[in-house]
Amino acid sequence: MALDSEKAKIAHLLRRAGLGASPAELEHYLPLGYAGTVDALLDFRRESGGLSLSVWAAKDPRYRELFSFSVSAWWSLKMLMTRNPLEEKLSLFWSDHFGLSGHKVEMGRPVFQFYELLRRKGSGRFEELLRAVTRDPAMLTFLDGAQNTREHPNENYARELLELFTLGIGHYSEQDVQEAARALSGFELMPGLLGYFFRRSIRFNAIFNKDKHDSGVKKILGRSGNFGADELIEMLAGHPQTARHLVTKLWEYFAYPHPEPELVDRLCAVWGASRGHIRTVLREIFSAAEFCSARAERALFKSPVDFTMGTLRALGTQGIISALVGGFRAGWRKPLADVAGYIAFSMSNMGQLLLHPPTVAGWDGGPAWISSGSMLERMKLADIFNADDDSPLGELLARQFKTGSASQFVSELLEKLDAPLGEEKAELIARHISPALAKAGKVDGRVFHQALSLVLASPEYQMM
Repeated sequence: MALDSEKAKIAHLLRRAGLGASPAELEHYLPLGYAGTVDALLDFRRESGGLSLSVWAAKDPRYRELFSFSVSAWWSLKMLMTRNPLEEKLSLFWSDHFGLSGHKVEMGRPVFQFYELLRRKGSGRFEELLRAVTRDPAMLTFLDGAQNTREHPNENYARELLELFTLGIGHYSEQDVQEAARALSGFELMPGLLGYFFRRSIRFNAIFNKDKHDSGVKKILGRSGNFGADELIEMLAGHPQTARHLVTKLWEYFAYPHPEPELVDRLCAVWGASRGHIRTVLREIFSAAEFCSARAERALFKSPVDFTMGTLRALGTQGIISALVGGFRAGWRKPLADVAGYIAFSMSNMGQLLLHPPTVAGWDGGPAWISSGSMLERMKLADIFNADDDSPLGELLARQFKTGSASQFVSELLEKLDAPLGEEKAELIARHISPALAKAGKVDGRVFHQALSLVLASPEYQMM
């Protein structure tokens, strides 16, 4: 049975494509209807809004340079505050698909440039995105593309390009990898970057050195020619197997695992007609009847990003942060950076540090997100709301709730969190917090923290 109301469909869409939403956000989208909400989420031209925080504000003050963790922390806060959640969710998809890790690149500026590339080009044609990624300085560093020369071919990027980024395992030969590496030879990082350490405006750049490029004839996927990087990228991006690989991966990211073959065929047709235009494919995904089917409802395990952002955004945390910054702008820069770092560190403990996937294949995802250790860390997310002098978020959020019975409070909390726990579990939570509520006489930070921790630990809340 499919989702049975427009409101349920929009809530489902916001869980998958919108990083979660507060009841107020859901009410905002309801007048648009489901199709209008799809249009709004796909419209990245809107002002990003939220909080204007430079990536440099997240820099560790102990060091001159920006390191990759600070970029992860900054992106965590940007995800929380954005008014274009699908743009960030899609950037996250590509950061997993291309699997570049700040653990190896380390320096923050090339990692930040890589994120910006994914954000700018991730909703356009895949060929253009792939061409930019192939030349990206961080990727050339990460997969040793800058060491790939005519005299000393390096196959690292070529192998992942065929195996992970385009065709998929089993659709190429070892000779194809070797020949693709030859086609990709000649890129190098621009020399003379000493000023990089002293000027924020300097960007990493890559150049093509024709003297280091293998200009001989190559044979790739049964075709022969004097292929360079552009010809190779065009060949791979336009290959039918790349379309099948990518639309399947997009569907599994936003909808449910193992899509039906006829559904994949439909999405491949849209991919082909649009020449691999990602935004067009996404519109087809969100408009498909299968996307709002019973099979899709609560069918995906929440990644640490989905879990964390869904929780924080549902509770309206971004509004409180904006108000605090507006009232205490001069003194809140460091606490704000601390909040960003806390969120990033919390998600890292759950198993997902932004821009730091464990391998070039990205995160395993699915049920691999859930373990005894990660569940403990998910419960600890509530600690960000502990009331103290630096972070009064818990007390401020607690004020949203009316003083009443424990059952009334828990019911309101579950509605805000879009948490389908059922009456029996809701009552168990209410009984647990009743003594603290009676002692405080109101929903304070302590009562809020206790209830939230129990919701975060529930099996039902791990699904979206």
